[in-house]
Order: sequence, then structure tokens, then C-alpha cells
Amino acid sequence: MKSSFFFLKYKKILAPFEILKKSTDIGWKCRKYVKWGEVHYSSASKEILKKSGDELIEESSLNFKSYEELSGIFTRVQSWARNKDNPEYDLLPEVLPEYEKLQRAIVAGSKRPGLVDQIIINNKFLIDDVPVKKRWNLFCALEIQSYFKSNRRFTELLSGILGNDEGSHDGDVSRSISLSSALIREVLGLYCLSESEIKKTDTKLIEFFLECLDLPSHPENEDRSNIEFIAKKTNVLIEQAELDRSIFVRFDYVEGQLIIKQNILHRVFYEDSPELSIYKNESFWLMTGEALLSHLGKIEIIQAFFTSLGLKLSDRT
Repeated sequence: MKSSFFFLKYKKILAPFEILKKSTDIGWKCRKYVKWGEVHYSSASKEILKKSGDELIEESSLNFKSYEELSGIFTRVQSWARNKDNPEYDLLPEVLPEYEKLQRAIVAGSKRPGLVDQIIINNKFLIDDVPVKKRWNLFCALEIQSYFKSNRRFTELLSGILGNDEGSHDGDVSRSISLSSALIREVLGLYCLSESEIKKTDTKLIEFFLECLDLPSHPENEDRSNIEFIAKKTNVLIEQAELDRSIFVRFDYVEGQLIIKQNILHRVFYEDSPELSIYKNESFWLMTGEALLSHLGKIEIIQAFFTSLGLKLSDRT
């Protein structure tokens, strides 16, 4: 991931507009970091810190070409305590919950077209009016809007675009996609995007944005032959993950969503057996999740039950 996109993923990394709001304070920090070689991002760091410090303090301005380097430096500052014995700086700052939610949705949607269509339905689109070839783009656009709207640091900056109706789409696919690309251009601007990148079409810009965030920009699976819809908004998300082989499924409740992680290393999910087929059924887990939402206070007990069940299923031959 380019360092100029770190503020969209990691906590406490300032966006360009946030640096300009605190120009004097950040300028002095730049001057301080000139001598802190351990957090320099490249051989150019020292010179860029000197120049940016002067510009921020004396002119309240920031050269757009400097932000990528500064973002890398500030990220190292934030993660220095975790990396002081690790010169490669492999341990990055804590990830933003908004990014985690976007990542879960996009990764899951790339594998499950049923989730793509469900999110579109949840956002009050008539699914039959949305061409299949546009559904992935619309799904990504809706999730990107949700990402920006859920992060309060962007509220003031994006108020002019979202307006009083928070960007109501009125069922217009193209309008919703255009809204998302407008949000991307407003937040990133020339500090994070080149002129040619800014001029990309709405769809291409959304794809580029996802790629820059290390997220799938195209679906892995578009087979809708066996889709079953739940005709209501759901707060249950199903993921596949590589977990310890002793784990069957794991339940996590994050930001109002119940995440059901299926362990693809457990025999239930890789063996082709009629007696195990129920556990591969998406509807079974969605119903399980919906029921569990009413008993979140007992999630540890329910987790223990499914752990025990998983061990029994592992032992069965």
C-alpha cells in the first residue's frame, strides 16, 4: 500500500487536510523529526521534513508532492514503540475499525454475489432494475460511502458533497457510483492522486481506490445460480478464514455486526460429505447469526458450544 493512503487504514495518521488544519504544530514536529533518523522513511526524508516544516510554519501550506513521504514518516512515529527492535518496521499502527468493516464487506462480497445483491437491496435499490454487470460496482460504491460517512473526521470536509440528504441516490445506480468517486476525489485530491488518476472515470477510480487499499477491485465469483435472499437488513457477515485446526467457527461482534468466521482448515468446510452439508449452507449460518444477535450476552457460552461441536465433528469419520 502506498504510504499516502495510510490515513485511510491506520489510526492516528493525519490526512492532508488535517495536517493543514494544524500546520504550525505539525511543522514543529517535522523539524523535530529531522534528527530522528530511526523514523525516516527514505533517503529523502530529512530534506522533505526540513522543507515541509518551514512551509507549514511560515506559510501554512504543504507541497502536495511531500505528503506521501510525510505519511510514511508519521506512520513510523506512531509505530516506533512496537518496532524499536525491528528495523524493518513490519509492525504498523492499529487498524481503523472503519477500514476493517470495509475490508470485511469487500472481501466477502468478492466471493459471495448473494451478499453483493443483499447490500444493494438493503440500500433500497430494486435488485431487478440493477443490471448484473453493474452490481459489483454499485456494491463497492455503497460500501465506500458507508466508510466515509461512518468516520467523523470526514464529516465537515464532505458536507458539501453529501448535503442534507446524505447523498440520497433515489435508486439511481450511476448517481450512487458518481457520488462515491466524488468523495474519493475530495478526500484524496492531488496530495494522494496524480492528475491522471483524478481524471479516471468514476468506475475506474473506485477500482483504483480499492486496489490502493489492498482490497479486491473485481469479484472472484459472480455465479448467482444458487442465491437465496433474506429480504431484510442483516447485521450478520460470514467470512472464511484460516484458523487453528481445532476451531470450527468463531463469532466476533464488531461495530454492530456479528462476524461468523468459518475455518476453512476444519474438515467440515473442505470435505465433501452429505452429513456435513448443512454446515456449508449459507442460510443456516445467517439464521444462526440472526438468532445469536438476540443473545449477545451469552456469546461466550454459544462459542463454547460450537467449539465442542467442532471437536465432535472432527473426531467423526
